[in-house]
Amino acid sequence: MQHRYTMNLKMYLASINMTVKDFSEIMEVSSKYMSRIIHGHSKPSRKLSQEIEKATDGLVKITSSMGRSRAQNLENAQAYHADS
Repeated sequence: MQHRYTMNLKMYLASINMTVKDFSEIMEVSSKYMSRIIHGHSKPSRKLSQEIEKATDGLVKITSSMGRSRAQNLENAQAYHADS
C-alpha cells in the first residue's frame, strides 16, 4: 500500500527545485501573493487552494494544513501558559 502524506508549500517547492516566482506564474497569481500564502500571512481562496492541491498532486493541502497549524499553536500556547 502506498502512503500519501502532505507537506507545506515551501517544502514542496524546495523538493522540486521550483521558485515561488515560477510556481506563481503557473498558478497565475503574483509572486508577492504566493509568498504571503507560503508564509501564512494570507489565506488563498477555496478555488486557489484546490488548484494548488491539484498542481501538487495532492501533496499540499493549504486549507487543512493551515488550520491544523493554527490549532496546534493555540493548544501549545495554552499548555505553556497553564504550566507557568
